[in-house]
Amino acid sequence: MYLTLENIKVNGDELAAKIEKQLRVIVAGGDGTAGWLLGVVSDLKLPCPPPIATVPLGTGNNLQFAFCWVRVTLVIF
Repeated sequence: MYLTLENIKVNGDELAAKIEKQLRVIVAGGDGTAGWLLGVVSDLKLPCPPPIATVPLGTGNNLQFAFCWVRVTLVIF
């Protein structure tokens, strides 16, 4: 998608540049899906990568804890 936007932008399309600046990515899946997307975005070496939100739908969903993306509150009864 980014390469397509870049090609269109090079051809003078002003809307492509605006879309690229406002692009947000939501990935829904497990750790493998989120890890794959983060790897792809990293491999593209974009000057300004888009914000990425994860919706954990897998069985383990440990990626959010590994990167400290969540705050865990311990409740003791």
